[in-house]
Amino acid sequence: MEVFMKYITIALAKGRLAKQTLALLEQTGITCEEMKDKDTRKLIFINEELKLKFF
Repeated sequence: MEVFMKYITIALAKGRLAKQTLALLEQTGITCEEMKDKDTRKLIFINEELKLKFF
């Protein structure tokens, strides 16, 4: 029997709300280091370890 791990998708607002939400998620152990890079142009960030996608 094969088990497929799907991703949980988290949609984030931009600006101040995004910063507050990321801080809250980090307190619970949910992180995505790519999102902290202010120079990135990516729209979708993936945490493979936790199987999370951030928009």
